[in-house]
Amino acid sequence: MLRRTKQKKRGGILEPEGTVEIRFRKKDLLKTMHRIDNVCKDILKQLSSTEISSGQKTQLEKQLQQRELSLLPIYLQVALTFADLHDTPRHMMDKGAIQEIIPWTKSRALLYWRLRRLLLQNRIKADILAVKPSLSDGEVDSMLERWFVEEHGAVNQYLWDDNKTVVDWLTMQLDSTLERSQILENIDCLRRDSALSQIRDLLKTHPDISMDSVIHIIQNMNSQQRTDVINTIRAFDTQMTSSDLPLDSNSELNT
Repeated sequence: MLRRTKQKKRGGILEPEGTVEIRFRKKDLLKTMHRIDNVCKDILKQLSSTEISSGQKTQLEKQLQQRELSLLPIYLQVALTFADLHDTPRHMMDKGAIQEIIPWTKSRALLYWRLRRLLLQNRIKADILAVKPSLSDGEVDSMLERWFVEEHGAVNQYLWDDNKTVVDWLTMQLDSTLERSQILENIDCLRRDSALSQIRDLLKTHPDISMDSVIHIIQNMNSQQRTDVINTIRAFDTQMTSSDLPLDSNSELNT
């Protein structure tokens, strides 16, 4: 499933106030304040001195408390803003929760081309799975992408992410008036390979029907096909005979 959102949308997963209350409490805000605020750092430095009197220490602690109270609302607002950033589209995309940020004005066109692409892809995937049902959905998707790259070239592989380009390509491939369709040719090859695989499995499981199968196949061939089969068998027989010939004396001597 592909998830997209517009620029200013919120995921609605995080509540900034609750997140800050749990993950960045008042004591954490004060620690941050003491670490980065120059006034607080100066007061803390003076308080750490052993040469100050108790009256000076009390006065410094009062100044520190007043400084903390004046800065606390600002630091709290910064913490809330930071927590809220985790619910923005950019952060959701970085985490993989969504795949793309799109302008609202372009969303209708994007969804239109995406839907058309999915409909065409599912139609072709159904034809492929009918021929080779052992393939997974991901394998079929990878197969379609490979066919696309083969036709458009590796340098244009990025176009696979362009829904309109893929729709145009798939529509052209399914055009019955087209003389050559790469997808339909590849599906025919898959169908042929699947049929051959089934025949091999049947003959391996039932070797006793091999001769009957050959006779049946030859009976359904035309004369040219029978001639081709006979020539192939003769060539194969010659090859097997030559491989069974014994080595001559010179070969044995050299060995």
